[in-house]
Amino acid sequence: MAKNYLKAVAKAAHRFAGFFATPFDVVLSLYEDEQMEKREAKLD
Repeated sequence: MAKNYLKAVAKAAHRFAGFFATPFDVVLSLYEDEQMEKREAKLD
């Protein structure tokens, strides 16, 4: 739920702020990478 909320906020910020929304995308991408690594670690 929170992840979907963050994605929606990032997309909305991108539309309204344009170039200045890039940090939101970077943070969201790092968060998704971290979550993916945690899932892969659980599978191993």
